[in-house]
Amino acid sequence: MLNKAIKRNVTNLIDEIKSLSGDKIITCVGETDNFTIDILANGQIGYQVNHHELFIEKLIQYMSEKGGLTVRQFSEDNYSKKIPYKNIYSALLSNDSYKWLSAEIVEKCHCTDAATNKSIPPETGVRYLNFPKNPYLKVIK
Repeated sequence: MLNKAIKRNVTNLIDEIKSLSGDKIITCVGETDNFTIDILANGQIGYQVNHHELFIEKLIQYMSEKGGLTVRQFSEDNYSKKIPYKNIYSALLSNDSYKWLSAEIVEKCHCTDAATNKSIPPETGVRYLNFPKNPYLKVIK
């Protein structure tokens, strides 16, 4: 049986992600697998009836093990003609909870070659951001 805290944390995380405008791609990475799902601008999670429940199950798994989550948000402004900026937010999932990472940590993670540990240039049209301010949010810096 799941404790109330992890259920509340999963619900809060989903609500926070849904509060971002526009379409989003969510990628979760855990100790044993990874998972990607879309959240549309209207709040719809995935494209099948069971996708919302599957997303909840995966978040519980990653918070119970250890994992990470990246939100790739398609912004309303464009960097080149009709190509939108992509805003990137990331969170650490562990101990039945989550913590948003600072923009500096997110950029460093995304711009470091995992094999060589050397810096690589940021992807064109990508902005690494702090999750929008929430007085109850704890951000790892």
